[in-house]
Amino acid sequence: MSFSPVMDYGTPGAQGAGPFAEEHMGLADLMLVLRRRRLVFWSVFALGVILVMLVAGALRATYSAEAVVRVQGRDPVEEVSPLTASESLAEELKIETVIEELSSRTVARALASEAIDDPDLTVPEMPGLIGVVRQVLQPVLGGAEAAPPRPEDEARAAELNRLTVQVLGATSVDRLSGSRLIGVEAQGETPLQAAVLANALVQTYLNLERTAIERAQSERMARLEQQAQTLQAELYEAELATAAYMRDNDLVSPQQGGTVEARMAALERALGTARAEGASRELDRLREQEAALAERLSTLTLTYGTGYPEVVALTDQIARLRGRIAEESASVERDLLDSRAAVDASAAALSEELSSVRSRHFAALEANAGLRELERAAARKLDAYNAVEDRLSRTRALSERVPDSISYVTEASVPAATEHSETAKVLAVGSLGAFALAVLAALTAETLDGRIRSAAEVRGLLDAPTLSLLPRMKDRSLTPDTIGDYLRSHRDSHYALAVRDLFLELSTAQRTRELRTVVVTTLLPGQGAGTLAAALATTAELLGYRTVVLSMDSKGELSFSEGWRARGAAGPSGHPAEAEADAAAPARSENSALSHRMPHDLARMSEDWDLIVVEAPPVFVSRDAKALAPFADEVVLGIPWGRMKPRALRTARHLFGRVPLSAVITDVNVRQHARGRYGDAMEFVA
Repeated sequence: MSFSPVMDYGTPGAQGAGPFAEEHMGLADLMLVLRRRRLVFWSVFALGVILVMLVAGALRATYSAEAVVRVQGRDPVEEVSPLTASESLAEELKIETVIEELSSRTVARALASEAIDDPDLTVPEMPGLIGVVRQVLQPVLGGAEAAPPRPEDEARAAELNRLTVQVLGATSVDRLSGSRLIGVEAQGETPLQAAVLANALVQTYLNLERTAIERAQSERMARLEQQAQTLQAELYEAELATAAYMRDNDLVSPQQGGTVEARMAALERALGTARAEGASRELDRLREQEAALAERLSTLTLTYGTGYPEVVALTDQIARLRGRIAEESASVERDLLDSRAAVDASAAALSEELSSVRSRHFAALEANAGLRELERAAARKLDAYNAVEDRLSRTRALSERVPDSISYVTEASVPAATEHSETAKVLAVGSLGAFALAVLAALTAETLDGRIRSAAEVRGLLDAPTLSLLPRMKDRSLTPDTIGDYLRSHRDSHYALAVRDLFLELSTAQRTRELRTVVVTTLLPGQGAGTLAAALATTAELLGYRTVVLSMDSKGELSFSEGWRARGAAGPSGHPAEAEADAAAPARSENSALSHRMPHDLARMSEDWDLIVVEAPPVFVSRDAKALAPFADEVVLGIPWGRMKPRALRTARHLFGRVPLSAVITDVNVRQHARGRYGDAMEFVA
């Protein structure tokens, strides 16, 4: 019977630690973890089931009643038209707001306050699953002790808080099928209590809403009335300031200002007429006629040439017309000289009068500018006052007809019988929850416990094959001195067969040369390096090999191990004469592991012994095992099962560098290892 694992574990580092080394965890891996951590799994599952049973046993039959309300929206007549995107969003926000407010602690606290003062309104003491859990855990949480007496205000506040929590636990608010309908459900210990509680919650919400609206409207009306009074006083002051300014500046009325402007326009027209009287109308007519004939002559000349009869006639006519224009111009010049003085005098008089009127008008305009500013300020005050009065009137009108945000569709009725018992549901859901929690606990334990137990883990961390798994000895008192006797008397034991497999694996691994020297070490002291070395040597001896065990102390000196000194002294043939010839072997020096005589000493001993097993100090204590590696055929590292963390193996690999290693997992708990299914032969023979 053998426990040796399969030697080919793939490329270095390909194998990880357990099922979590893979990228995804399959069902088989999960079952494997549950099998390994069955104690954690069943403990957590049992505790969860016990707690669920306690909760289910404490549950009482509950009654449920539901009131249905409708959130008010647009007028029902207008609802045939589709809502716009913004209107739809506003409706959804309004509905969600109502649901949140109905479920809020504010409404629950108001209802609890009513329950304190109204004996007909009661709240169930421990409604639903939450209350039962609290009741079960109350002794653990220390709530069973009687509370000390409190003042009246503090007692009422504590009672109010307690009832508020109970109202929140006994009621639930949900939207019905995406509509404007909202269901308000309440649970109670009696049918009447459930119905009264559901209706009371809706009515409390309506009362709070109406109170809030009335308070907000009262505050708004008070602010508007104050603003109206202030604006009325400011308007009166503005009108007084306007009248005083007109009196102080002797300002004309708007009608008088219009007469002045008309007089200025008439004077401007008369001045223009006087300046134009010197011109001759006949001269203007002759010049217009000349221009027309000149344009006609130009057209005919371009079309027929200068010799055309009509062109010649027009040329003569224009010449005669220009003579008349010259005569008329001379006549107008003579008349203009005669009337220049009269025209200039009339124009000067009109200009002087116009300037005087303009000066008076501009002075009046400057004075009226301040008046108009006062009038505009008064107008603004009047507009503000009228706006405030309008808002005040509309607020008074709205305060008389503000609708509620919700309205009853159906009030909660008294249920005829128990609607449901939560016991079966709690048992089913609680059992599933306990199972899930147990699985999670097992996975957590597997993740947190990364101690080395399998050859795959050793390969992935140490980059070394595991040659054998040595089972745990029932007799824990065996030592390196007594292990040989045990193996000789129990050759068919699991341990003896596992050590035999180790020797065979070491022998077959040396394909190019014969196995002569093996270095055995462990990570820490007390992990059985001496026992492993003695067991390996004894097994080889039972197979017919001449073996000896050497040990290296803290000074780096090699000597025969305990139990092998007599054989070393007698020599391989058992005669003292041969021992005298080998008296110098093995050599002792200040640091034999680093001595230049080490290869010579081991080579000389190899002539007398078929197998030399060297017990080296632990890896984490001394580097002697690494120093001995160049002179040995194999370096075997003993790793105790389930006691070393992955970091320890990584450190050992770092300390040895590129030195080839072989591993042996020692002190294996055969039954637990087989149940863990770590992928080796021990799973099938345990």
